[in-house]
Amino acid sequence: MKKMIFLALIAAGLLAMNCGKPAAQAQVWKCDFKGSYKGPEGEVPFKWMVTWSVMPDEKGTITGESTEEGAKSTTTGTCDAKTCKITETYTAGADKGKTYYWDGAYADAETANENVLITTFTGTYGMSETDRKSGGTWSAKADCKR
Repeated sequence: MKKMIFLALIAAGLLAMNCGKPAAQAQVWKCDFKGSYKGPEGEVPFKWMVTWSVMPDEKGTITGESTEEGAKSTTTGTCDAKTCKITETYTAGADKGKTYYWDGAYADAETANENVLITTFTGTYGMSETDRKSGGTWSAKADCKR
């Protein structure tokens, strides 16, 4: 009986020690990506207005809205180790209903402080999850604020 009480006290102590530790929290940024993509029709400017949540292990998510001349879309993606896989589905304009798949890598921030993050992305895009290159290339600068 004493042994069971002793083990219960040890377990309670370990639980109490772990409860006091804060869990790793994501850094949440509101970002304006301004850039352009190049493809068969030439260079097209775009703007993504997204929320970028980044965990301390550099894994994260991107969600938001996008615009370009005469078109609107939703943007979602995941990031890991400074690379992102982004899906863009058009909700208005000539490409309404079409989905494009973007791969991108980002460099360490040009500017990073407690409330501002500016970094550069480059990559390729395509028309399917398995072909993220045939559409062309893209680059953008992300201007992010908390």
